Amino acid sequence: MIGGRDFADSEFNRATQALRQPGSAFKPSVYLAALEQNHPPTEQIEDAPLRVTLAGGQVWEPRNYTGTFEGPVTLREALVRSKNVVTVRLAEEVGMREVIRIARELGIQTPIADVPATALGSAEVRPSS
Repeated sequence: MIGGRDFADSEFNRATQALRQPGSAFKPSVYLAALEQNHPPTEQIEDAPLRVTLAGGQVWEPRNYTGTFEGPVTLREALVRSKNVVTVRLAEEVGMREVIRIARELGIQTPIADVPATALGSAEVRPSS
């Protein structure tokens, strides 16, 4: 593990102290919350355009990496293929508070915003020790 160029120059260890977005590595928290609420891996959710109205009236439209949509997909397939839109829909269904609770149980200690983009790993976290 290398945390910086020169400890004498800066004692800040970027490997263990820096905040970074986990991105899709956060998505299993959403799916675990769904499984705990008895959503089976075979349940289908629509992979289609989504418009989410945020606080203040701003509209957010999450997109899949490919820019395409595939219609109904199972939770299993959505997680395997890292489907952003399905993950946001699922997080809305199970509740972001539940997703955040799961993330805490999995060891994330940094602040986690209760916003839809968190489902896609937008909250900045640091590795736990």
